Amino acid sequence: MCDSNCTGGNNEEDLEAIAAKEQKHFQYEVLSSATNDFHPSHKLGEGGFGPVYRVKISV
Repeated sequence: MCDSNCTGGNNEEDLEAIAAKEQKHFQYEVLSSATNDFHPSHKLGEGGFGPVYRVKISV
C-alpha cells in the first residue's frame, strides 16, 4: 500500500488486488434464503449493478 507520497504503481490495480482478497463468495441458495427469496422487505435500494438487499450471514 502507498500513501499520497508514493510514486509508481497503479492505484486501480492496487484497489483491484485488495478487492480480490476481500471479496466473499456465496451460493445463490444462501443469499436467497437470507433475503427470504429476495423479498421486497429486505431490499435497501438500487445500485449501479442492480438491487441491494440487507442480509446477515455468519461466515
